[in-house]
Amino acid sequence: RAATPPRRARALRCRGGAEAKSKVKKLDPTGTPVAARLLRPATMLQAKYEALSAADPMKGLVMQVGGSLLILKLVEKSLKKLGEPTATLVARVAYVCFLALHQAVLGYVEGRVEALDDESSLTLPGNPVLAGLAKQQAAAAGGGEAGGVAASLVEKLASRETTVKAYDLDMVAKGRRSQVGSVVITGFLHLRKGMLQPLAGAVVMGLVGLLREPLVRVHVLGDDVPRPFVPPQPAWLKALQAQQAAAADEAAAEAAEDASEVVASDDADDAEDALDDDELDDDELEEEDDDVDDREEEEEA
Repeated sequence: RAATPPRRARALRCRGGAEAKSKVKKLDPTGTPVAARLLRPATMLQAKYEALSAADPMKGLVMQVGGSLLILKLVEKSLKKLGEPTATLVARVAYVCFLALHQAVLGYVEGRVEALDDESSLTLPGNPVLAGLAKQQAAAAGGGEAGGVAASLVEKLASRETTVKAYDLDMVAKGRRSQVGSVVITGFLHLRKGMLQPLAGAVVMGLVGLLREPLVRVHVLGDDVPRPFVPPQPAWLKALQAQQAAAADEAAAEAAEDASEVVASDDADDAEDALDDDELDDDELEEEDDDVDDREEEEEA
């Protein structure tokens, strides 16, 4: 009996056309990641909050601040009931578990990025300050070889090319580096000042922020987030900025309309003035003709 060839590993088609093999976590038949199904209540609650914030940013601000204070108050009250030694132990264990969870999520995301191996090109904005300085140098240099070198430098500083894989791995590294600073500050407040609130706040706010992290949304929850990623902002702040942008656009449109009306009225006045000038010129020509006729009549007489 001939040996049957090994079954080919089932490939997973992801957003952007990339394929990954069995090392990537399998999806269910509906195409929804397991983590997304488990976190569906939290994501639905967040979607409702964002919808309310989009309708009324101030209400979203009140809900965010009030909800955060309420959760922290409940956590603090629960820790006080346990007593100081037990509360300290529980807070420390919870904080360490959160740090471990964060690193585990980043490791999982890094594994997915490596498995997907998406080498699609990606253009990232450069440093605007350096690009502005280079642009000034290019303008000062003018034409010639120096001007061409400065212009090429402006293009390189204004944007840079990379790949989706390299960008995602760089974001994973930035996430790990950012956690180091948070650990230093939280550890100082807890060990030096004896405060438990920073530990509790870091756990609560960290879990909420983890759900809103673009890398987690793309590689864990299966959302389609365009790159380069925009830093997460509160829903009420995004809604407020959108309202301000809409108001600014409306004001600009009204100003442009008023300016066009003023220009149209000025053109109409200029046309009337030109018509009056033409009428005056016609009158002057008629008077000159009459004078010529009178002179001819006098000469004939």
